[in-house]
Amino acid sequence: MPMPLDHSTNPSFTEAFCRHRGNIADKWEGYLAVYDEILQRKRSECANFLEIGVNNGGSLEVFAEYFYQAKTITGVDINPLCELIPFQDQRIHVIIGDSNSSEVNQRLVERAESYDLILDDGSHHSSDIIHTFVNLAGLVSPGGTYIVEDLCCSYWQEFGGGVNSHVSAIGFLKKLVDIVNFEHWNSAYSLADYLGDSGIANISTDSLQRLSTIRSISFYNSICVIDFAAISSEGEIGKRICRGSQALAGYIPVNDQGIKEVGSDQSNNLLNIRQSPSP
Repeated sequence: MPMPLDHSTNPSFTEAFCRHRGNIADKWEGYLAVYDEILQRKRSECANFLEIGVNNGGSLEVFAEYFYQAKTITGVDINPLCELIPFQDQRIHVIIGDSNSSEVNQRLVERAESYDLILDDGSHHSSDIIHTFVNLAGLVSPGGTYIVEDLCCSYWQEFGGGVNSHVSAIGFLKKLVDIVNFEHWNSAYSLADYLGDSGIANISTDSLQRLSTIRSISFYNSICVIDFAAISSEGEIGKRICRGSQALAGYIPVNDQGIKEVGSDQSNNLLNIRQSPSP
């Protein structure tokens, strides 16, 4: 068994993964560099970690080693055998059940009020990915992160996907870009309307509120990373900032002007889009 990581040297996720000797963990090689890039900033902030899809349990052990200051490391899986996996780290706990069920949701809330990092490495079926994200979004901590792995499956028919499919997980995740820019809609067209038109219904108030705070979305090969704002105003475009004194083109911008002063009512625009016939 290898010596524990020396956390004073700030080891990378790749180092934590490659030194692992416990229960089997597997990741595609390209994921390691991505996690080295995106997880370092979360390392000292992640108190509660949740992974959908336990498999052999090794991934939970790697994340427990990497997030050594975390209070809880939780996994959810429908396979009852996952409950028999032995873990030496007392912070690791496995919940058996469907991550979209109210029972599992309640058990997750009992374990931690919110999760700083949620990782979906579950069934990889597009419909499951979409519904799991919508259902669990309300459990993401302010300033937290949601990661979806293995989006390569989103392009495969047997996982409910396909290139340019409007019902694939990757197609849905692309639509989240509009939520990042929600403040520019200038319309009564609500976030619930938007998700409803995307086939998502019965969204909890908590999930809607958290989804409205999506700050950024990053795509890598087969991975999507969704970051949420720590406060509601974080990520907004803010006031116009002007510097300099020359305006030879004739246009003089207005310092401290708000975006709503520049925009206009777009209710008819969005209404027409919703009602326009398919080409």
